[in-house]
Amino acid sequence: MINHRWVLILILLLGSNLASAQSWSVVEFGKPRVSPMPAEMFLTGNWPDNCIPKLVAIESTEYQLTVRTQSSTEACRPGMHYFEIPLKLDHSEASSAEFNWLHRNSEAAAYNQLGFRLLNLSGQQTDSRPGSGWWWPEPGGEFSSGGPGTGLTVDFQQGYLTLLTQSFDQQGSPDWQLATGQMDGNQFNAPLIRFVAGQTLTGDYQPPELELSRHELSIQFNNAATATVWFSRRLGDNLSDPIELRKLSLVRYVMNPPVGERFLLGEWLLIVDPGRRASNTYQSVVIDRIQAAGDGQIRLVGIGGERLGQCRMNQQRSESPPLSCTLDGLPDNEVIEINNFDLDELHGLNQELRMVRLIRLANRP
Repeated sequence: MINHRWVLILILLLGSNLASAQSWSVVEFGKPRVSPMPAEMFLTGNWPDNCIPKLVAIESTEYQLTVRTQSSTEACRPGMHYFEIPLKLDHSEASSAEFNWLHRNSEAAAYNQLGFRLLNLSGQQTDSRPGSGWWWPEPGGEFSSGGPGTGLTVDFQQGYLTLLTQSFDQQGSPDWQLATGQMDGNQFNAPLIRFVAGQTLTGDYQPPELELSRHELSIQFNNAATATVWFSRRLGDNLSDPIELRKLSLVRYVMNPPVGERFLLGEWLLIVDPGRRASNTYQSVVIDRIQAAGDGQIRLVGIGGERLGQCRMNQQRSESPPLSCTLDGLPDNEVIEINNFDLDELHGLNQELRMVRLIRLANRP
């Protein structure tokens, strides 16, 4: 078991020149928030000479913020220089955004990307609980840059996330890297730490060496079983060196498919949030089998052959969980919309907009 506090202390102890040379952040400084988007934020970092970046433009779309900066390469004196660029942002209804930092060394030069982050603009901490397990690129997913051999091991505990990469380096050797920290809503940004020269399976114990790699990871969990991840790799030791950015659709790996049956079949305990009631309400629901209903729909059937509801599947992505399910055949006429799927817990709302959970009690053979 990985101790989050131990790993965070090690990150702090690794305050090497490499770490300080590449460090940058997007922060909000102490102003009260009156809209989903902060009134003012700051782009900060450590530049490798005194020709620090200056703001050129801010571009905002529904889900993206792009900041363009410019500096000079003439008569620059080397040495780390801290910079702080205020970013005055217009009001936006977006609750989150992909932050892209683009930079050029002169008006005639092309822009290079120096940074990427996911921002939680609302400041709200949503109840996002990614399923712990093995995640891999989604077959038929939105982005075609993934395949077998790349993935993440995800461990989520009480708001803290630990991710281990399953990947290979440029020479084709296995590359084990780790990111850990607290989630911000349904988002997570962190540098990746590489473990090298550690204990072998059969040899005597030797502690691994830790080093901050040039890689960073940003991940946004759409629900408990699907996510989008951005891997960035800096092409040098300084913040002025550009990054390469790779984007993947991930799904939680499901053993023993078909996927729809693994997510849905079984005995469930249905719990409805009390709202103004005195207490929670409970009932047992058994989804005994699934029937094809055409046009990407499947029908949920109870143990006595009764219809319990139906689900909409993603026909192009066979490894993905259901897109949504409607339970409208329950004994008390409750209608429930399920929109968040994990292997052992489903989340949704009833017709009174009360939170509903289904917790798996037993699998179906």
